[in-house]
Amino acid sequence: MTKLAVVLLTDKSIPDVVRLAEEMLAESSFSRLGFNVERVTAFAQQAVTLGNRTPVFMVYSGDIAVGFLSACLSPVSFTFAFGASEEYFYVSPEFRGSRAAYLLVREFVAWARSHNPSFIRAGISTGVTSGASKLYEHFGMLSVGTNHMLVL
Repeated sequence: MTKLAVVLLTDKSIPDVVRLAEEMLAESSFSRLGFNVERVTAFAQQAVTLGNRTPVFMVYSGDIAVGFLSACLSPVSFTFAFGASEEYFYVSPEFRGSRAAYLLVREFVAWARSHNPSFIRAGISTGVTSGASKLYEHFGMLSVGTNHMLVL
């Protein structure tokens, strides 16, 4: 297997994150909502512009993008604190079980720690759990609740 490498999203890799986002949506509980290429592209362009402030980490196997994780810093309402959060996290099915997910979460946690937040948060809201919870626990995260959704 080709060595996996994690890099920050660039203008050149925007088509890769768009493709992966479409894959992620297709297997999630949000798939019925339809895929908006323009919205994903605008999200990716903003991430490139903001760089390390709202990073999108990409993992590649050779020249092929096989996963991504986007992150942000945000204030905690009614406090002086802020946290670091994972927003989107996806690894292509054929690379699950490889080090791809581990490398992305490791990069996210290192990035988050470098900003000295009060907490680091990651979640699973798509209904696709397959090992994500165990991976988060490996990095010291604890399960603190669950997501509920009313489909309208």
